[in-house]
Amino acid sequence: MSITVLLSYGTVFLSSGILLLQKLMNGYYWRDGVMAEMHI
Repeated sequence: MSITVLLSYGTVFLSSGILLLQKLMNGYYWRDGVMAEMHI
């Protein structure tokens, strides 16, 4: 494998992982906010 291929795969993997983390965190925050509002 060449270094450029590894780099491209690494950047794609990193960007997709960061997007997934952001979606997960947004979902958790949103769910906590809704539950907090319902409790109030």
